[in-house]
Amino acid sequence: MILSKTLWNGTSKVCKKTSLNFVCLCILFGLISGCGLQKSADWNAAYAQIINTPAAFQHRCPQDSHLYNQGKITKVLLIAADLEPLLLPNIQAIAQLWHDQFCIPQDQLWFILNHPEPLDIPEVTLYQNQQDHEIIKILFDFIKSSSGQNYLIYFLGHGVQFQGMPVISVQSQGYQSYLAANELQAVIQTARANCPRPGFGAIVLDTCYSGALTEKLHDPCHIVASSVDAQSLSFANEGGGIYTKNWVKFLQTAAEKHETVGMVESLQHAASTTRWYHQYFGNDPYVNPHVEPQLYVENDILTHLIWQPR
Repeated sequence: MILSKTLWNGTSKVCKKTSLNFVCLCILFGLISGCGLQKSADWNAAYAQIINTPAAFQHRCPQDSHLYNQGKITKVLLIAADLEPLLLPNIQAIAQLWHDQFCIPQDQLWFILNHPEPLDIPEVTLYQNQQDHEIIKILFDFIKSSSGQNYLIYFLGHGVQFQGMPVISVQSQGYQSYLAANELQAVIQTARANCPRPGFGAIVLDTCYSGALTEKLHDPCHIVASSVDAQSLSFANEGGGIYTKNWVKFLQTAAEKHETVGMVESLQHAASTTRWYHQYFGNDPYVNPHVEPQLYVENDILTHLIWQPR
């Protein structure tokens, strides 16, 4: 069965009155309008160099009738380019889950974490406090080096409005920039054209307004999912981002039972279990009780991407 722009009503990550132990990160940081965002001095050169890289291979998607590694996800890039301390529990849980339970080695777990305090996460290859041009280089290298692997790219942090366009906030050493969906798509496709045997992948965004980004990122090579729709804010409490926390909990339960679980199934669960938060707190002016997380699965083969525990 091929699912096209499948929507699960439901849910998300970052907002509620502090009296209810929720925080709206977008409002807390005053980023709704994207004030102060600008590209770094090195952005144009880095972006042009990447997207003008000649295609080394002529791939079509799907390029094979089968998945590499029986569909297992074996390589992960997590990008938290504007990391609120409230989300650190998510980061630590994710690192331990992927490394300890799903046997993804340190050199295949790449984490970009922009946070003012030094972080020690021994399970991962850590890139800390990266600017916009450095992030897209890492994204390019990640996909280019994923030959024969299925991968996940997971964005966690702030989505903001910049000149009427939802973007992902990048905060590094006092400098604030952004990543737009069209830029990310160009980098991803150029990297795949320079990977000898590109696998299939998933792109997940747990940010405010993430539905607007997924509308531009989906393609037949990737499952693409968002924690909220194009108009809604995403929420977190003291345990981290609601969407991500429920997704991690679902995978942890599967790992404890030694059960293989589908990538699509896990994302469906994250959306459905967090619906309650939006419905329950729907009387708050910042909460959309009718939020619709996005899930795009344009190619039947993507339904066979799996998480397989040790």
